[in-house]
Amino acid sequence: MGLTAHKSTRIAGATLVLLTVFAMLYLAHSTLKSNLRNPALMVEVFESPQTCIKSYWNTGNGWNESESSSKKTYGTYKFQPIRMQLPRHFQGLRIDPSETCDPQEMRLYLGWFKHWTSIRITPEMATGMHQIQRIEKGDDGRLIFTFEPGCNDPHFIVSAIPESLQLLEAKRIQLLTTFRFFAGIIAALATLLALLSFRKP
Repeated sequence: MGLTAHKSTRIAGATLVLLTVFAMLYLAHSTLKSNLRNPALMVEVFESPQTCIKSYWNTGNGWNESESSSKKTYGTYKFQPIRMQLPRHFQGLRIDPSETCDPQEMRLYLGWFKHWTSIRITPEMATGMHQIQRIEKGDDGRLIFTFEPGCNDPHFIVSAIPESLQLLEAKRIQLLTTFRFFAGIIAALATLLALLSFRKP
């Protein structure tokens, strides 16, 4: 009787652990999939005065305030990370890097996670510049913006957005597929350990 009760307790414990593993994997997958739904514009600001960085996305209605996002920098002249959420589908991206005429240094990424699923915006991708004197490539992929004297609306357009979004979608699918592969291995190992636990006398 004692052995039967002990075995039942062991089976119940193994079942609980197995269900917990499956629940954690499901929640992790759901969270990752939700976070990868819409891309973002990620900006790493260096050597910046107090100003405002703004982005516009064109979904077919041109540049308008209802389809824009802005973030302020605080003039600390230290590294400041900024993240602006974007829609999943859009045709063009405009970035206003400053409200002032002071030089700016920043890195810009389009995607989700900087080191895994993102595209770095380079000077070659910046076209249609307005009141921006130069965009130079600095150290560590930084973009250095120099503005015309007396500027009041400096901005540039990021080129090749449809191609970039296609590449990001491929990266998104690859990341989800990789997660599902490893989640499957973890689930299989947990199931095997549970079965071995059930078979123990």
